[in-house]
Amino acid sequence: IEDGLLSLREGSLPSRDVRLPRRKEFFFALRNAIRVGIAVSAGALFLVLAGWPASALALMITANVCALCTTMPDPSKVVVAAMPSFTLAAVSAYIVHFYLLTGSQDFIRLAIAIAPMMIFGCLLSANPKIAGIGAPMNNIFLFLLAPSNPQSFNALSFFSQCMFVAFAIGVLFLASRLVWPVSELDKQRAVVRATIESASTQGTLA
Repeated sequence: IEDGLLSLREGSLPSRDVRLPRRKEFFFALRNAIRVGIAVSAGALFLVLAGWPASALALMITANVCALCTTMPDPSKVVVAAMPSFTLAAVSAYIVHFYLLTGSQDFIRLAIAIAPMMIFGCLLSANPKIAGIGAPMNNIFLFLLAPSNPQSFNALSFFSQCMFVAFAIGVLFLASRLVWPVSELDKQRAVVRATIESASTQGTLA
């Protein structure tokens, strides 16, 4: 371990090249893909049947959060973290949109207005305990702000977008809880199976 840390710190090759076994949990990947497919399909079907205009934002947020979920060990926690992320992003986008960008339409003013929010989201992502809040918050913030030139200041359109985002997060929350959720027993089985396979692989290499 000390040799590995030293090689990472100095950028040198380790003294021993240990070949670690690769793990491919196809079963959990398949379950995650099915959950994402059902969430996106259910949201798209509901929006089509409802006939709501400008509902593409809800599908974009659904697909975006689903993509973030697939990179996390626990997708359910990412969906739960998306709820406070949406609240912070909606409030911040409202303040930036209707208070900080009304004076002018120049790019410098836009960059200065969105910089604190983006930096705050990145700082949240640096903390492992609340990392699931930072990335969704920055994405939702930019989706809701939708900077353009000239900038539109339609309050009704902004609140409609907020409703679509809230709907998308609600669909994801239900999908993560109802569509084939991963239980603690499933995680324990995966750990035990990976441990057994690692032991057998190391025995074969030895």
